[in-house]
Amino acid sequence: MDQTFKDFEFIIINDKPQSKNETIIKSFHDSRIRYVRNKHNLGLAKTLNKGIRLSRGTYVARQDDDDFALPARIKRQFDFLEKYKTIDMVGTWTEIYSNKQSKGKFHKHPSQNYILQFDLLFNNPFVHSSMMLRKKIFNEVGLYTTNPKRQPPEDYELWSRIAKSHKIANIPEILQIYREIEGSMSRKNKNPFVENVSLFSKENICSLLNLDHKNRVVHNLVCLANQQYNTMNKHLNFNEIRELLLEIVSVISQKEGLTRYKKQKLEERAMFFFRKIYQNYMITKRPYTPLRLWKRIQQCFY
Repeated sequence: MDQTFKDFEFIIINDKPQSKNETIIKSFHDSRIRYVRNKHNLGLAKTLNKGIRLSRGTYVARQDDDDFALPARIKRQFDFLEKYKTIDMVGTWTEIYSNKQSKGKFHKHPSQNYILQFDLLFNNPFVHSSMMLRKKIFNEVGLYTTNPKRQPPEDYELWSRIAKSHKIANIPEILQIYREIEGSMSRKNKNPFVENVSLFSKENICSLLNLDHKNRVVHNLVCLANQQYNTMNKHLNFNEIRELLLEIVSVISQKEGLTRYKKQKLEERAMFFFRKIYQNYMITKRPYTPLRLWKRIQQCFY
């Protein structure tokens, strides 16, 4: 409510009808607040979709109930999307808190569309509660998935769909506080998070390169990226993985019309990523890897 940008509607959806939240919410008297109480617990994705359908603005901003939006956040994102008409989704950098204390750590994801298009193939380079999107794109790509087999992370699944046909960005400023709280939705219960990240990653890469979703090299690359070494194909070839990454760079470069300089930067990003997954594999698997394989791996760097 202390945002420097004042012209917004604040849709608060209470998904726990029997909780004390309602008393707290109703203690605030501001015409911008639109309070909605679910009759039954719907869960995160369905509640998010409900909020999007209820919204009447040009833009939709996300806010989790345990995070803090710094005063300039909405203004900076609104101005950004007003200025850059070709970008349809923008997040921000965030500072990480443990309850109410700063941990001195940050989420500082890349800001440029072409780098984010690469990173999004493998994981989620956005902080969910920092996002602002043009509402019209939901008519084109749909809402959050409500398929229980594709949750969580429902945000990564949605961003992946959006990025296939829309430009994306992060504002490189700390405009949101992300709180890590024991018992929060992202930190409790065993869930298929890593398995779904791998699934969406495979879908993203195969869609970009027009490959079969059972492609062996894609499977091994995604397993390496998520440190799922036990599920890799036995025919692991790091030269093939390196070539696959360079093919990804080439396709993104053509799709985005990158200059020679930007293509070089993207290639550097891909090779940094390659070295990272290679090093992770080395640390975990080296004692059990045949010498001939290590000689083949070393050749990738020359």
